[in-house]
Amino acid sequence: MRVGFVLQDPARRPTGLDIYTQSLWDALNALGCEYDLVPVTLPARWAASAYLRLVWEQIYLPVWALRQRIDLLHVPAGSAPVLRRAPCVVTLHDLGDAQTGGYQSSLGPRLYFGGVVPASVRFANAIMVDSAATKHDAVARLGIPEERIAVVALAASPEFRRLPEESVTYVRDRYDLRNPYFLQIGAPIPRKNLSGSLKGFARFVADNPDAEVDFVAAGGDGRSKPSVPAEARQLFDEGRVRFLGHLPQGDLIALYNGALAVVLPSFYEGFGLPLVEAFACGTPAIASQASSLPEVGGDAALYIDPHNPDTIAEAMKKYARSSSLRDEMGQRALRRSRRFSWRRTAEQTDKVYRRALRRPSAAVSSGGEGRARPKVLFVRLDSLGDVVLTTPCFEAIKRRYPSARVDVVVQPNVAPVLEGSLHVDRVFTLAAPWHGIWRPGTVADAAWMMRRLRRERYDYVITLRRDLDDALFARLCGGSETLGFYARRTRPLLSRWVRFQPRKHTVDNHLRLMSLLGCEADDISPTVTCTTEGGEEASSLLAEAGEERPLIGLAPFASSEAKTLDPSRAAALIDRLSETLQVQVVLLGGCADRAKAADILSRVAGPAINLVGRTSIPALCDVLRRCSLLVCVDSGPMHLAAALGTPTVAIFGEEDPASWGPYGGASHRVLQAAAGNGQARSPDIPDDMVLAAVWQLLKAGAGAAKQQQDHVEVPS
Repeated sequence: MRVGFVLQDPARRPTGLDIYTQSLWDALNALGCEYDLVPVTLPARWAASAYLRLVWEQIYLPVWALRQRIDLLHVPAGSAPVLRRAPCVVTLHDLGDAQTGGYQSSLGPRLYFGGVVPASVRFANAIMVDSAATKHDAVARLGIPEERIAVVALAASPEFRRLPEESVTYVRDRYDLRNPYFLQIGAPIPRKNLSGSLKGFARFVADNPDAEVDFVAAGGDGRSKPSVPAEARQLFDEGRVRFLGHLPQGDLIALYNGALAVVLPSFYEGFGLPLVEAFACGTPAIASQASSLPEVGGDAALYIDPHNPDTIAEAMKKYARSSSLRDEMGQRALRRSRRFSWRRTAEQTDKVYRRALRRPSAAVSSGGEGRARPKVLFVRLDSLGDVVLTTPCFEAIKRRYPSARVDVVVQPNVAPVLEGSLHVDRVFTLAAPWHGIWRPGTVADAAWMMRRLRRERYDYVITLRRDLDDALFARLCGGSETLGFYARRTRPLLSRWVRFQPRKHTVDNHLRLMSLLGCEADDISPTVTCTTEGGEEASSLLAEAGEERPLIGLAPFASSEAKTLDPSRAAALIDRLSETLQVQVVLLGGCADRAKAADILSRVAGPAINLVGRTSIPALCDVLRRCSLLVCVDSGPMHLAAALGTPTVAIFGEEDPASWGPYGGASHRVLQAAAGNGQARSPDIPDDMVLAAVWQLLKAGAGAAKQQQDHVEVPS
């Protein structure tokens, strides 16, 4: 999986958003996740203009993600692209300075941060916020459902820590800070309430004229001095109020260490990063009893009313006069800082990524009705075994969305396997010409079926093959989204996809694809419920079978000649099973296998029950239910038996049993030739090994057999 991550240009002067973005990038890389992080940098010259930044995020970024084959896009600071292919995670740090009123920024930034960024999160698949306060605001003001929002707290960089006294003194001397001081960090914008801090400091000095304490403000570009309220003007002229502008990080850490307390009297904060930075340095805080600050500050801050400078003055007096209070609050600050780490932030971000890949698109998930009752179509135009292995997908959809409509289009000959399924609402049948012979009329049938399915207006059309023909058919069925497995030939036809993992079972891969719709994959195995009425057809077919010997099914045929047992091998197996294990063998297969079955039976010395070409799928299910065990090659009956709970001995050639072996709770043994020549022949897997596996399963008993798979390799 490839995760696109938007970084800020290191050439520009870093802000809080830049620090967050770079710190999270470093922490995710250090975490060692299984996906690839792919960076893209927002150029500084584009970031400087709200209008250019919007163009870059909404036009360039989705095109870049498409060309880079990004599976998930994370915008950690900015607006989420509305038109895009890949799912998107966006971090909403706050709802802008409009929260405070009286915001006098220029029109571009005001529209961008106060309008575009909050509005764009509605189109994100998952939203990260820095605090529960911001989550509450997003739910109340933007109408975003709570379940789409994850609270992921920020942290201080590891460089923020307690420093030796001589290091702090050195930096203080360079800035000529000889007196004790209070420190405020942040750009001088209205919601940071620097004016309130200065008024509070002036009143503190007026009430405590003997206190030799200064006030230091850092942040902003340093090119223009913030306005100073009238009552603090004299202190500014005397040098007791200092504006240092932007500081190098090393100097900032030293000033945190030397401060009496950090002051954060903001009217509104999405998180309040200076709090955790100060706490990591063992410095307590004065903070507003507003928005996220009590949530972050905990018991390591004295809280004030940001609209009342007298409360700020009172908090300053407490810190200035009491060294014991400073020590106690400093210890609380250090303890509080341990709750925040970038590794924890990265771990929580990783969980959000995984959830975003399981969640439906924002248009559906925010719509209530659409989310509760999606219409889903599965395109499964292939063999019996493939349809059986798809049944967990139907159950996964119904578990997640009990009222969902789940339809399936399959080949006519395998449709009966879905009879009686509680998880399928409707089955359409199509003899797809690209899966068989191109006969006159088949193309017209396919075109008619596409038109028929388009009228259903499905929310999702899902194809489980990586072939162009099925993907094209799925796309032409007209669903709002087309989901499938990634392949270079099918990628242009899919809205969303996952990559098929070769060493995982096909069922597990199918369920990974279902995770795009928010479906959980725990404890789901293939199930088949179809049966004949009362099982009478199976009883008739097995009438010649006695009751003294257990029934063993043998299915030696497959659609591929490479998987099919040669007649002499199959005949030898029948004789050995009958004579050595004293069982009755039932030969199973389809109508196309009748000639091969006759050849096998002409070579058999003892009796065998021949049901090749005589069973419908429901009758075959009933026969397999009555068999004590099935011996088979890698084919549809193997998956059918596993789904029905019948123990199985499966003989494999070149196919990988890890991907295509029996799946579920029924006990089974898999025997595979190590030569990998594509043929399961007697020289590759001795009959004695097959008989030993059959005997083990019969001895264990179907009900008591452990749920396990033994993969036995036979030297060539």
